[in-house]
Formats: sequence, C-alpha cells, structure tokens
Amino acid sequence: MQSMHKSNMLCIFCYTTAMRGSFKVSNTFLAVTLVVAALVLYMFSFQNQMFWDDDDFILHNTYVQDYHYIPKLFSENVIAGSNLVSNYWRPVLLLVFSAEWHAWHAWVPGWHAVNAVFHAANAVLLFFILLKLLHTLSPSRFISSRWLAFVIALFFVVHPLQVEAVAYVNSLGDSLSVFFMFLGLLFFQEFLHKPQKSRNAYLLFLASVLCYPLALMSKETAIIMPALVALLYLYSGFSFTVKGFIKAVWPYVVVALTYLALRATILNFKNSFNLYDQANVFSSSMWVRGLTFCKIIVAYVKLIFWPSHLHMERSMEYATSMLDWQVLLGVLLVFGLLAVAYRTRVKVPIISFGVLWFFISLAPTSNILVPINGLLYEHWLYVPIIGALIALMACLFWFLEQGSKWLQVVTSILLVLIIFALSTRAVLRMGDWANPVTFYEQTIKYAPQSYRIVNNLAMSLANEGQLQESIVYYKQAIQLDATNPVAYYNLGNTYVGLGNVIESVGYYRKALEADPKFLFAYGRLINGYASLGQYDKALATLDQYIEQVGASSELEVVRKQLLVKQHAQ
Repeated sequence: MQSMHKSNMLCIFCYTTAMRGSFKVSNTFLAVTLVVAALVLYMFSFQNQMFWDDDDFILHNTYVQDYHYIPKLFSENVIAGSNLVSNYWRPVLLLVFSAEWHAWHAWVPGWHAVNAVFHAANAVLLFFILLKLLHTLSPSRFISSRWLAFVIALFFVVHPLQVEAVAYVNSLGDSLSVFFMFLGLLFFQEFLHKPQKSRNAYLLFLASVLCYPLALMSKETAIIMPALVALLYLYSGFSFTVKGFIKAVWPYVVVALTYLALRATILNFKNSFNLYDQANVFSSSMWVRGLTFCKIIVAYVKLIFWPSHLHMERSMEYATSMLDWQVLLGVLLVFGLLAVAYRTRVKVPIISFGVLWFFISLAPTSNILVPINGLLYEHWLYVPIIGALIALMACLFWFLEQGSKWLQVVTSILLVLIIFALSTRAVLRMGDWANPVTFYEQTIKYAPQSYRIVNNLAMSLANEGQLQESIVYYKQAIQLDATNPVAYYNLGNTYVGLGNVIESVGYYRKALEADPKFLFAYGRLINGYASLGQYDKALATLDQYIEQVGASSELEVVRKQLLVKQHAQ
C-alpha cells in the first residue's frame, strides 16, 4: 500500500505544480508515470491464483499448451482445446496465452504481469490519442490540455471498475483487444495529420487498418473500432467532406463485414451472434432489451461515480414497461447526455466527443441488437468509462481555468484524495480475486441465488479438501436448479472422495436423470456399480452410454471385463 501511495502522490504532485506553472514536464515523463502507476497498483494482484475460465481457456487447453496446435487456434472455438464448445473465436488471444504458457507455465505472477503491462500500455496510448485530439480539436480551449489527457488516463488506470478486466487472467481479451484498437486509432490520427498522398500517410493508414483484425481476433467487442475511427474523423478539427469521410472509414467497414460473414458461416461454432441461450421475453423482444438497457445505464453511471459493492455476478430484472422508475431515469439520462453532446459539439467539442465515445463503446454489450451472455458486467465498462471520464474531466478543467489559482490548488488536492481512494478500492477489489474460495464467497453475498456461483464455491471447497463444507453448497445448488446435472455429478465425486460409494452412485444416477446426454456421469456410474458388485446395473448403464455415443472397440473391451467379473462373482 505504501508503494501505491507514493506512486499516486508523484502523479498528483506533477499535476498540481504544473497547474500553478512552477515547472513543465515532458509527454514522455507523463507516459512513464502512467506505466509506473499501473504496474505498482496491479502488483497487488500478482499472487492471485488462476481459476474459473482460466481452466478452460488456459490450464486445461491443449491447443494453448502445444505449439503444434497453433493452426487450430484460427479454425476452432476458443475452448476447443479443452474439448468444449463456445461462441467465441479469439486466436490472437490464445496465441498470447500460448506464448505465456511456454514462458512460465502456471507461474501466476507472470500471467498477471502481462495483464498489467497491457493495461499500462493502453493508458499510454489513450494519453497520446487524447493529447493529439485536444491539440487539434481546441488548442486554445484548455491551457492544460496535456494535463487533461494525463488525468483522464490516470483515472483510467486506477478506477476499481477496471480490476475485473485486469486482475483476472482470462480477461486479458479486454486489454489486448483495446491495445490493438488504440494503436490503430493512434495510427489513424497520425495519418490524418500527414499529407494525404504521401508514402508515410499510406503506411500509417495501412497499419491502422491492420490493427483492426488483430483487435477482433482478441475479443469480439472490438467490432466498434470503425465507429470510433469515424468519431475521431468527425472531431479531428478538419473540414468535413462526405468523400473524405467515406475514404477514411470504408476499409474498416469492409474488415467488419468480412469478420461478421466468417463468424456467421465457417466460424459459427454455437450460434455465434445470439449468445443468449434462453428463449424468453428478453431474447425475443428488442423493445424489452431497449428498456432494460435504460435500467442498466443507471447502474453503470452509479458504479462509475460510486464504485462500491463490486462483484462479478450481477443480475437485473427485465424491464417491460416505461412506467418503471429506473427505466424513466435511464431514458432521461440517455437523452440528457445526447442533448449535452449536441449542445457542446461546437463550443466544447471534447465533452460531446466523450459522451458519444461512451455510447459507442457500450453498444456491443447493450443487448439491444443482439442478446448476449449477460446483462451487465464491470469489465464491460473498460472502454466506455473513458468516455465518461473525458466528458467529466473536460467539464472540470473548463471550470478550473475560469477560476483562481487557489481554486485550482484546492481542486487538485481533492483529486489527490479521490485518486488515492479509488486506488485503495482497486487494491481491495484485487483481494476478492485472490483465490477461488475467497472470490466465490465474496460473490455469493451478492448473488446467493446464482446456481453457477454456488456450485463453483462447492467445487473450490472440494478442491481445497473441505469436502463436508462443499456438500452443503452442492445441495444448495441442487435446490436452486434441480434440472442441472452438474451439481449432482460433482456431489457424486465428493462422496467418492469421502469413500461413500453408495451415495455417489445415487447422485450420478440423478445427474443422468436430469440430462441423459451428460456423458461425464456414465463412466463414474459404471465404476460405482462395479465397485459395489452390481454388474448387471453396470452393464445396463454401459448400454445407455453406447446409445448416446455409439459402439466402439474400447467399449466392447469394457463390456467383456464386466462380464468376466460378473461370472466370477
């Protein structure tokens, strides 16, 4: 905590003294300061264990752990190497994971350090993007445009909402895709400021376009890059022409359409676009999804300004009526922010830019066009929070530059306290991710009705050898969803660990009653019956398994072994 405190004080000392004009610092120094702040802050996560999706994406993923499977990273889904199927295709992310695996295997500080480095790199890229934007957009509007860019980037680094996207190893997809996206945006800005027919301009534009597929192959949410490119073009300070706009944006649109076409056809692993598996009023009605998004906006804004009660498993009731007060508040908030964007587009365009950035970057996870795999997550604000910070800090700086130096000093002190408070909250949030038991126990306080959280807590306790404690949570999970075979199966495994084969057989049987296609339970049940000497039941279970997967020579060998033991009984 002491090292984090020193880092924060260094950042704010530079800012406050510069506001008073006592000395000037270079952009390089500010960029290095952002890197130091990010690395010092996220050092507190370096000892956190790997768990949850880390298992399927990394620890159990053969494709990640063996270079011979690299071609499969580009042709199969992201967890195919764990013999599982998902909607996601992220070959660049898996390439980075593969390089990390071969560098340090399961040494967790290495994995967390890479996440922190990419987060730091994103802060630096954001700083330079904003610096160039402010310089061209309104060079005389903010005397301290460099410090405005720096403070926005610093808040991006320390805000506790970012922890879910940085301190959790598998969430590297967020920061990795943003890295390529921001790099492409910076190249695009440089292209705009070069003579348009020069060789350097073409190279910069090509580099920018090539960053886009790398971002998409890191995480799907990078689909927004063409919209951000368009936003940068519109707010670049240059005279707008339809021809120039189309020339600047069309290559990114072509990449996006190509990506969507591939994901809809040869890379469609499991209904790629409609990631929401349940058929209900939410998935079938865009109107309901739009109303629900208005409620979610209220929750997001609250989290940005007051990041308390942070947890992974957030839920919200669907909104079906405009009369819901949260929906009404959300509608007022959305249209109010859009009105601000419109009114400030000329006099203080950076505020307008920030508001539009916020809504554009929320679009992929809004659920409005396509229902996805959840309603709201903290890591979904990794990029949108930048828009909120831009608009908020631009308002603050505009106000400060109209006031006295004493007002600037007092406000700077308040910023010191706020950044230190956010940093402290971020460190505490990293502690929630320390190990699976701690994480699930913290999450279950906010989501006691979540089947997967309760089941995962039970699994974590079982892995720690706390078998009796895990049984309590497995039974709680079964009460929450008696049709899901997973908890029955896990409970059967736990009773095996306790040496109670009779109980384990009962729960394996219930798992198959819940879902006859839950193949994992067949082998366990066959072994359980065989260990109890009930070979007739073991053979009957083997026949059921063959009905599901088909006959094979290996299964015939198992049948012969069971028959031999039955005859010898």
